[in-house]
Amino acid sequence: MSQTKDKNHPAVLSLKDYQFRKKISRDDLAEKAGIGLGTLNKLMSGEIPTDATLRTIESKLGIRLLASYQMVAHPDLGEYPKSWCDDLIGEYISIRQNRYLDKTDIINTFPVRFEWCNEKPGLKMTWELIVDGTVVKRQSAYVSITSRDGALTILSDHNGVISTTHLQRDSGDARRLYGLHCGLGQVARTHRSIIAQVVAYLRPSEIKFKHDNQVWPGGPGHRQLVEVLGSIEGIFGHMVRPPATEGGQE
Repeated sequence: MSQTKDKNHPAVLSLKDYQFRKKISRDDLAEKAGIGLGTLNKLMSGEIPTDATLRTIESKLGIRLLASYQMVAHPDLGEYPKSWCDDLIGEYISIRQNRYLDKTDIINTFPVRFEWCNEKPGLKMTWELIVDGTVVKRQSAYVSITSRDGALTILSDHNGVISTTHLQRDSGDARRLYGLHCGLGQVARTHRSIIAQVVAYLRPSEIKFKHDNQVWPGGPGHRQLVEVLGSIEGIFGHMVRPPATEGGQE
């Protein structure tokens, strides 16, 4: 967002149009808008006001200004402003049970990145499939958001395989997200089934060991990841199977 003054900015023109339609002076406009005359004069000259000022004006006059100062997501994603997801942008580690349902004591982890995309405006999630420490595939999906602190919905379609993930911030803290992933899993390598898994997204700094694509029982950090998934299982009524033994050193 440029800091250059713009007297013809859409928000400025909206205010000028309101003043023209109501046939009121600038003093009266400032009073109706609930702001000082000096603040209004700066806004009218093209200076970018604070979000709080814009919200005050919007609530008093019943007009939309804030969205025009912000980058807004594509209509397919809900037209949310970029400011709703600024705290989400960055690196995460995704944690979930193995997709082979006969091996649910294994936990899969993989890197995820959230970033704002300008090509199709909106929050975009990119993740990597890792096999034996080598990245073999990168995938991406767009994110829709219901409100500033609302749920995130990720819908991905890869070769006709559709999956959804519904996430929310942990107590409003974007360092940790959790939710429910629904998609295709496998009971055995030859039989697919629709599955629902609890899933957590943690900032890398939240994990106390070097993550791997498959974390086996007894391996580094397995107990920590079981605790992370177990802490959210009750929310969705989905049980995370604990390791069969306590063997191995964490």
